[in-house]
Amino acid sequence: MVRVSSTALFQQIKTFLLEECYEVLEALDTQDPPVLRDELGDLLFQVLFLATLAAERGWFDLEGLAAGTARKMIDRHPHVFGSKKAGSAEEVKKAWETRKRESADAGSDPLAGVPVALPAVAAAYRMTSRAADLGFDWERDGDVAKKIEEELEEWREAAAQADRGAEERLAVVERRPLIQIGELKRDPHLEMHTRGG
Repeated sequence: MVRVSSTALFQQIKTFLLEECYEVLEALDTQDPPVLRDELGDLLFQVLFLATLAAERGWFDLEGLAAGTARKMIDRHPHVFGSKKAGSAEEVKKAWETRKRESADAGSDPLAGVPVALPAVAAAYRMTSRAADLGFDWERDGDVAKKIEEELEEWREAAAQADRGAEERLAVVERRPLIQIGELKRDPHLEMHTRGG
C-alpha cells in the first residue's frame, strides 16, 4: 500500500470535493432526481471520508461533527428551531448578520469570514452583499455606472503614464460591475453561468 503525506492527500481531496460540489450544482440545474441522489451521495462520501481522516488524526469524530453542526444550525436559525418567528427573508438575513456580529468569535472586520478559497467572482459578490447588509448601498444604478466610468478613466490615465498603479486600477475596474450585479441582488456567478458568460 502506498502512503501519501497528509498535505498531498488533502490537496487531492480538495480537488475531488470541489468537483463533487459542482456536480451537485449541475444536478440541481437539471432537476433530475436520480442524478441528484447519486451526486449528493458522492458528496456525502467526501464528507464522511474527510471526517474519517480527521478522526484518525484525533481532530474530531463523526459524532462530534454532527453534534457541532446541529448546535450551530439551531443557534443560527432560531426562526426554524426556536420560538422566534420572522416575517420575511430580509428579516431572517438581518437577524443572522446581527447574531454573527454579536458572537464571541466575531472580529472587528465585518467582511472577514468570506472564505479565501472562494472563486474571485463569488468572493467579490459575498463582500458586496455583506457591505450592503451593513448599509453601504448605491442609491441608483447610474451611480454605479458613473463610478465604473471614473475607475476606467483613472486606469487609462495610469496606463498612459506607465504608472505601477495601473494594474491595481484595472483590478478595481474589473470588480466594479460585480457591485452593480450585487445591487440587483443577483449572484454574478449564477448570472454568468446561466447567461453563457
